[in-house]
Amino acid sequence: MKKLSVIVPVYNVEEYIDECLTSLVNQTLDDMEIIVVDDGSQDASIVKASKYPVKIVSKVNGGLSDARNFGLKYVEGEYVAFVDSDDYVALDMFEKLYTAAKKNNADIAVCDLDYVYDDGHHELSKGGYQALTSFVKDQKIIGINNSACNKIYRYNLFRPYRFPKGQLYEDLALIPILLAKANQVAYVEEALYFYRQRSGSIIHVLNEKIFDIYQSIANLKANIVADEKIFIKLYLDNCLMMTTYRIKAGSDAKTRILFYQQNIEYLNQDCPNWYHYLYLGNYTFKQKLIFTLLRFNCFKMVERIFR
Repeated sequence: MKKLSVIVPVYNVEEYIDECLTSLVNQTLDDMEIIVVDDGSQDASIVKASKYPVKIVSKVNGGLSDARNFGLKYVEGEYVAFVDSDDYVALDMFEKLYTAAKKNNADIAVCDLDYVYDDGHHELSKGGYQALTSFVKDQKIIGINNSACNKIYRYNLFRPYRFPKGQLYEDLALIPILLAKANQVAYVEEALYFYRQRSGSIIHVLNEKIFDIYQSIANLKANIVADEKIFIKLYLDNCLMMTTYRIKAGSDAKTRILFYQQNIEYLNQDCPNWYHYLYLGNYTFKQKLIFTLLRFNCFKMVERIFR
């Protein structure tokens, strides 16, 4: 059995695939495999990938979740990790995560992320908050950064679970469940995963799929038994704050206002008392002002503050 299997879904990323795979094949961790999932790519991505010592498996295009699930069929490692093909990682990322996991007999090990933007600036995103914890010890663990890619997982965790196919926010729908099921979660406090923020990425395109986020949290509530405040904070951080700022990035003012309205309607339906729990998040005065204006349907005033 190998120590680690890394699954890399690939779809039309010829501009980025070399940097991604170079960072993986030169990892300091020995006895690991890289599984490249060709998700029906139509550019030169797979031609480039074939030049690296990786295992390539192919399927018809089905999206990120479907490609990750397909890759799980070929895993030979004790642990498994996911890397998006337009991102890259520190050369010692998996050695550090694997060492932390084995030292603590942890089912999951996480690290921080470095968000890399098109204009060249970087932004740190914390991946955890305690060196070692678990859902049994602290239910807040399911609220850490829900990216699938800054973690390694004991492969057995995935036996009853898969990423939801065709759904946006697939990480939010699954990763907190795995965090809740893990016996221990180890945290390496270093930004080892470089998460590229492409302006043309699907998460930056404003459409109705943005509201899949409510379905993702519904999936968590169906699989995790937790204090109500834990889920309220998930609504605040994801459905209120993150979705509001994602709508803000839309290019058309009328569409933005419509989406602000729809989002508050969804939020009021699924989490009717959200406004009374704003203290659960470490929000700035400006953010709280924006959230209050949204609560009272003052969408044009929100636009003025943002613009």
